[in-house]
Amino acid sequence: MRYKKIKIIYFIIFIIMIGTGCTKETTKDDNNILIQPDNGSDERQIYENDILIKGHPLLENTPFYNTTMEDIKEKNSEKLAVSYSEEKLDGFLTYYKGDGIVYITTEDGGLYSVILTNDNYEFACGLKTGMSESEINKLNLSFNTYGKDEIGVDKKVSSYLLSYKKGPLSMFDFDSIYYYSAILNAGDDTDNEMDSFAGSCIGLIVFMKDGKSIAVSTDWPNAN
Repeated sequence: MRYKKIKIIYFIIFIIMIGTGCTKETTKDDNNILIQPDNGSDERQIYENDILIKGHPLLENTPFYNTTMEDIKEKNSEKLAVSYSEEKLDGFLTYYKGDGIVYITTEDGGLYSVILTNDNYEFACGLKTGMSESEINKLNLSFNTYGKDEIGVDKKVSSYLLSYKKGPLSMFDFDSIYYYSAILNAGDDTDNEMDSFAGSCIGLIVFMKDGKSIAVSTDWPNAN
């Protein structure tokens, strides 16, 4: 089955998240640095259209998790530099680096995540590289902030993606990350319900250096 392995990973993450939820924080704690006013909703949401990528020949109209690298290559002839994570018991990740974007796949070729690394692209929600903290805070996203020593396995913020030493944590020279997680809402545009991850908890990561965003990424968060 085309996306069997990646869907199993997402399903496990979703089951874990059911017990914790992706509810909106309404109080400020030590980690919740950037707070937006409550919009009246009981839970935070990211709409599928928010994570489309402006200017991309395929991902401008198609969510990354409904594509493969073969789909990407059919639409974009850009040469990609390929590298790999270390291998774990549950597999490894492959990184395809282009100009302004890194595609991350699991072993079956399905896109697990995408990272935007320059202003060639931006997420439709407005998140992009080069943003200051004040600009990020104007988005309708309530980010938590974490230092480098708080990220990784068994730490304050962790995910399958952030558990690899050879990955985003080693790709960038950053001071901290801003992290936002919310329920994925596909809206009314989902044609094939079997191919949708609506209802899953999805994350957005902003890698910060000297008060500016140097990379922004999607993620599938763990319960913590």
